[in-house]
Amino acid sequence: MIFQGTHLSKYARLWSNEPFVRPLATVVADSIPYNADEDGARLHDIFSSSCGIKTWGLLTGRENGNESCFQTIYKELKNEGCFQCWNIFNCSGISKDTSQYFTKVTPSIKGDYIEFIPDMNLKVAVVCCARGDGSSDIQQNENSLKCDVFAALH
Repeated sequence: MIFQGTHLSKYARLWSNEPFVRPLATVVADSIPYNADEDGARLHDIFSSSCGIKTWGLLTGRENGNESCFQTIYKELKNEGCFQCWNIFNCSGISKDTSQYFTKVTPSIKGDYIEFIPDMNLKVAVVCCARGDGSSDIQQNENSLKCDVFAALH
């Protein structure tokens, strides 16, 4: 659900889909203080997080290409109940002149991070976009993702 904007940053919450509409997690740290740039692009996109095989085909020009990151996550979590995709470090926006969705090369570099605290029991799955960094050029994704899970304090 897009309650707190299409791009999440520090102190924003990630919400579950209907019919439950529950807070899933709250962002508590973000290593990239990236406000809207000159094109209106921001980081940590939840707006385009349901990119399916048709969308992936339109974006890449490959109708029978790889599965999208959404489909990969969906296959793994479809029996888990509600889930929400969140494209961390994806740099995207809506163009001012045509109102069309666009993506840009992410400004993230090795060592950048985002931290969140779960607001409920939460299963986190991490997958990379088949398009690399989400820009218009299809690239080999040479960046790696690291996921640290910290024990809850009681």
